[in-house]
This record gives sequence, C-alpha cells and structure tokens, in this order.
Amino acid sequence: QVVTDVIVDSMTVFNVQLTPNQYQWRIKGTNSEFETPFSTASFSVVGNDDFQDNTVNLTSPQDGLVTNMGEFTLMWDAIDAATQYRVEIQDNSDQSIVAEGESAKNSFPYTFGEGDFTWRVRAEKDGQFTLYSSRNILVDTTDPNIPTLLTPTDGFISTSQSVYFTWDREPMGGSTELDSLYIYRDMKLTDLVEKQQVTSGYTTTLDNNVYYWTMRAFDLAGNESGTAEIFTFTVNE
Repeated sequence: QVVTDVIVDSMTVFNVQLTPNQYQWRIKGTNSEFETPFSTASFSVVGNDDFQDNTVNLTSPQDGLVTNMGEFTLMWDAIDAATQYRVEIQDNSDQSIVAEGESAKNSFPYTFGEGDFTWRVRAEKDGQFTLYSSRNILVDTTDPNIPTLLTPTDGFISTSQSVYFTWDREPMGGSTELDSLYIYRDMKLTDLVEKQQVTSGYTTTLDNNVYYWTMRAFDLAGNESGTAEIFTFTVNE
C-alpha cells in the first residue's frame, strides 16, 4: 500500500505523520531529462504510550505563505487516538489570539483578514494534549500605489543615448512591493523596447528615437497597481 507519493522541491527534508506499522520509503533525484535509481530503507513506527509526545504535522497552507487570498482550509496529518484538535489564530502585530476553535477532523476552515498571522494546532485526548505546531501566513489584499514618473520629464529631449529614469511611490506596507518600468516606441504602447523590474533609479542606453515610458507596481502577494501616466521623450544624440 502506497501511503504517500510526493515530489519535494528544493529541500532534503519531508515530514509526515504515520500510524504504528512497518514501512519502507524510497527516494530518487530527478531533473527535466534524467532520474537516479531509487534509494530504499525500511523502518518501524511503534505505538506511543505517552500521547503528549506526539507532534502534529501541519500540511497546508505552506509555512511563510504570502497571498492576497484569505479563505483557507487549514490541514494537518491525523494523530493516532486523538479525539479532537484545537486551533488558534494569532495576529502577529500585537500577539493577540483573534480566533480559536476545535475540530474532530484534521482540517479547519478559516478566512483570514489582512495581516500577518500565525496559525497553530495541537491534538487532544482524554485531558492530554500535544505541544502546538505552528506556521505563519501573510495576507495582503491591498494594491500598491501607482508610481509617479519623475525623469525623464514629459517632452524631454536627451542629447545622450544613456537615459536615467526616476520615479516616486508611497509604499503601502504588507508584502514586499516591486516596480516595473516599460519603455515603448509608439503611443499605443504596442512596440515594447524594454521592460525592467526596478527598485531605484535605472539607467539604460537607447537609440535615437521618440519613446514613451510608464510604470506599474506589484507585490509578492499578487496585487498590482494601475498604470502610471505616460511620459514621452526623445533621444537625439
């Protein structure tokens, strides 16, 4: 019987909760074209007489998730003999408990508001309970502010093919925010010359021509701003 079959990316550790039994596990390395032979080992899981020594293995959502969606089903592996699980949601801004509940299943539906949270779960049975296992989640549903274009100013004529771009934007907080700069050759913004993810002033070399530039802001949660106004400039070295 296959208990679990997963692909583990970019790490060498995998956690799973198992009931007492005899097991064999195997692993192979793969890339886009090749794979290694399996390496295999056997082991036993014996009964745990002290219920409190069990560890709740959280499975979803992933630890450290940054998202613009708040609705989740919190999930974890079941603990043998557990009768219920206690769930707590902590707001990390002030360490307050904003929600708590009990579940007879190894899942708990919850909708997070905007903010930085820790969710944790412990297993319980007949007055005994395990330690809490916890994960963090950052929920950011607010779009970044629209960047304000500074230089080159609208209508600017550059006598150098090296053009320096600057802008301003008030950060919103929450997840990390990034700016994207777009340079076009046409007013309809269809002939893209260059697109760059930028964090401060940016310099590029352009041929003699008329150009149009604009910007948008994004964050790691998946939110994005509207498009900034469009400035035109000419390179005439």
